[in-house]
Amino acid sequence: MTYPLTICNGYAVVNIDGNKYMLDTGSPVSMSTQMGLRSVSINGLSCPLTYNPIGEQLRLATGFNLVGLLGTDVIGRFGGILCDKVQNTATFGEVSRKDGTVVPFEKRGDYHFHARVNGRNVLGYLDVGAPRPMIDDHSLLDLSRDEGDTDEPSMRGTIHTRQFGGEIEFGGVTRTVHMLRSVRDMNRDGISQVYFGLAAFAEEYFAIDVRSQTIRFR
Repeated sequence: MTYPLTICNGYAVVNIDGNKYMLDTGSPVSMSTQMGLRSVSINGLSCPLTYNPIGEQLRLATGFNLVGLLGTDVIGRFGGILCDKVQNTATFGEVSRKDGTVVPFEKRGDYHFHARVNGRNVLGYLDVGAPRPMIDDHSLLDLSRDEGDTDEPSMRGTIHTRQFGGEIEFGGVTRTVHMLRSVRDMNRDGISQVYFGLAAFAEEYFAIDVRSQTIRFR
C-alpha cells in the first residue's frame, strides 16, 4: 500500500490511517508516543511499537504532533521502503524503482556504507531521521567552507551550531552540500562518521532495499 508522505524540516513524515509517524532509519526499534498505542497496521500487518514519551521532541523537530516513529525493524519486515518526493507517497515493500544512484550498505542495526567527505574516507550512516549531513570530525570540517552560525530544528529543540559547505561522494556521485557540525561526539573506534539525511539529497525519490542491501535515490 501507498501512504501520504510529507518532508518537513528535512524529516520524512508518513501518514498512516490519519496518524503521523516520523521515518527514522537511525532507530532499530519503532516507537509510540502514546501509552495506549502498541502497534500500527501497515499493508494489513500489525507492527509492534515500543512506548517512549518523546512526542514533544518529535514535534520540535518536525512541527507535527506525531504518534510515533518507524525504525529499521518495520522497514526490514517489508523488505524495504520507497519514498517518492514528487508524488508525496511512501510505499512499504519491495522497491520497484531501479534507476538513479545505487549505494550498497551493510546492516548492523542501522544502515551504513562507505563514503568520502572532502576527499577523505568516512563511514556513512543513513539516518532519515536527520535533516542534513551531520559531522563532528574537526579535521574534515577544516577542509570545508565555513558558512557561519545556523539554527537547526531537532529532537532537542532548536540547536545552535555551525554550517559548512563541502563535497560528499558516495555511490559514484559527488555533490556539494551543506553540512552541520554535530553537537555530540559521533566518532566510533577512531573512525570518522557522517550521518546522512537522505531526504535532503534526493530530489525525486529515495529508497531502501533491504533484500539487495542497497540505497537508491534520484
